Amino acid sequence: MKTVSWQRRRQHIGAIVGLLALAACAGGSSLRPLGAAGVSASQQTSPDAFQKNDGSQFVEFTPPCANGQSRLGPISVGADGNLWYVRYPSCIRRYFERGSVGVVNILTNTTTEYLLPERLAYPGPIAQNAGYIWIAGLNLNPGRVPRANARSIYRVDTSGNISTFGVPGGDMLVRQMTQGPDGNLWAAGGYDRHGSHPGYGYISPTGQTVAYVLHRPKYNRAVPNSIVTGPDGNLWMTTEDYGAVLRIAPADGSITSFAVGGYPDWITAAHHFLVYTDRTFAQISVMDVKGKVTIYPAPSGEHPGFITTKPDGTVYFIDQTSGGIASFDPTNGTYGSLLSPPSGGVAYLANASDGNLWFENGLQLGAYLKFVLVTSPAALSWYGSNCAAQTFAASETNYNGSFTATSGNAQIVTVTQTGNATFSVTPVGTGTATVGVYDQMGNAVNVAANVQAGCSR
Repeated sequence: MKTVSWQRRRQHIGAIVGLLALAACAGGSSLRPLGAAGVSASQQTSPDAFQKNDGSQFVEFTPPCANGQSRLGPISVGADGNLWYVRYPSCIRRYFERGSVGVVNILTNTTTEYLLPERLAYPGPIAQNAGYIWIAGLNLNPGRVPRANARSIYRVDTSGNISTFGVPGGDMLVRQMTQGPDGNLWAAGGYDRHGSHPGYGYISPTGQTVAYVLHRPKYNRAVPNSIVTGPDGNLWMTTEDYGAVLRIAPADGSITSFAVGGYPDWITAAHHFLVYTDRTFAQISVMDVKGKVTIYPAPSGEHPGFITTKPDGTVYFIDQTSGGIASFDPTNGTYGSLLSPPSGGVAYLANASDGNLWFENGLQLGAYLKFVLVTSPAALSWYGSNCAAQTFAASETNYNGSFTATSGNAQIVTVTQTGNATFSVTPVGTGTATVGVYDQMGNAVNVAANVQAGCSR
């Protein structure tokens, strides 16, 4: 059986790939691999480090392409605390090249992409387990047919070494994966060539697989949508067409079905609850581990889609109507304000070790910042005969630690720290320079310093 999943289920593979082939990778160059598993590493400032010193809650950037013109796919946080993502293959001369997996190093602010080892490899769902990143994918032949015997799961270590395994059952088409409570990586999807026979299963850290099938007619067309480890140590899975949420015992794969009605879609675990969205109805449902469900209609004009949970238990979801991001508190059913990143069109969310909520929108990665660092003033300038030292102060939301500052060019300005978050800048030459301001978590902004020719000391 084999496994695969992509941006939105139920879309025809040929249509998806055709659209992806038309999309350009902004800001990236086409890099060809040097061997069976090519790698391209590019320095790229991460969202933490290029806050614009203007109070913006969102930052975005375009990671360089390793495989030509293509789009980004699902994202996940690795066991290393960094952000991992997949990139779909490019289409060159009507043949599909390899997809890739990339990582944004939160500490060094570098982006590295690794080409998948199989030609025509088309990556899908991504998750971390047992110290690795795992990617479900398939190989498409030139006719764009998803052969059932061409589905794979790729295991990637933190150095970019990739191992290839079969999917549960040999032909599972994976829709989502999650880190299981038993140390295995669990997957939900469908079997057979078209992925239409519902089931689930797992792959061990060393590549052994176990598959389970949801037998018909009870689960007719009940191909699972989403799977998550619940607060009770079981797996929980949604089945849109059956209108149910299934509890899976990891020890033997046995299921308990809770008929909840509607069309359960994405699911996450928060506090002591399971929280899921609905494919058709604009709502979020909160279910306890005994199966009791409370439904909370979404604010007017919003339709919750992909959903995830922050470490503090707050749920965030993507609004399918606008492509924006909003929060939800499962303890009382209240919705937060809907916020839209500059480029919109958010498709996936993930929590990184920097405390920010990361997202991707097809062409860009970005972060909804928890820590917004600004200075007052945001820039300094000297002109005429006024060459006295000037001061600025740093502040940051959700942060009470100290700051440091460094001159980018000590021949133009020097910096002296005068307090926990205050600094004095003295001009010593003519020209422009930046003063980098940093907190203890690696967040940073720049203060522009312009010393005009009239100022001499």
